Amino acid sequence: MELHAQLVDYLKTKTDGKFLMTPEQLEAEIGISEKQQSKLRKEQNFPIPWKPVGRSVFYSIYHVADFLLSGEVKQEEAPIAEPVEEKPIKPKVLQPVKSKTPVQDLSFLAKMKFLAAHVQEQATELQSLADNLNRYHDSLELKMKLDGSLPVSDKPHQIVKKI
Repeated sequence: MELHAQLVDYLKTKTDGKFLMTPEQLEAEIGISEKQQSKLRKEQNFPIPWKPVGRSVFYSIYHVADFLLSGEVKQEEAPIAEPVEEKPIKPKVLQPVKSKTPVQDLSFLAKMKFLAAHVQEQATELQSLADNLNRYHDSLELKMKLDGSLPVSDKPHQIVKKI
């Protein structure tokens, strides 16, 4: 479940915090072109549920996460986020200060530091997601080997180093 939540968070960052994906955004994640998605939707063969809104089509990031993890989608409704009421921020009125020497604008340093911190945070999240997906893949592969669905080589393995 943690992996599913982590994948949903990743997809939410890809959609700018929204719970819906466009076909273009979905193409970047699953590799099926928008045109092919449209054709499969018309034939009712597309594996991910969609919602038409006017001329646009949207996919729930929860359904996309289910599809990416298991190859199939649970038909449960995605939780609807309640809109959060934001309190209006009153701008402060600053009195102009007259100085005799020009002030050097150093705001770019703060912006650069914020950008570096943001990129570092995203890199950490993506690395964690990649590690979890690799662990998930390895566990599925091991399960398939144990269930006998993957062929196991009959050749003896060579010992690289004897102790």
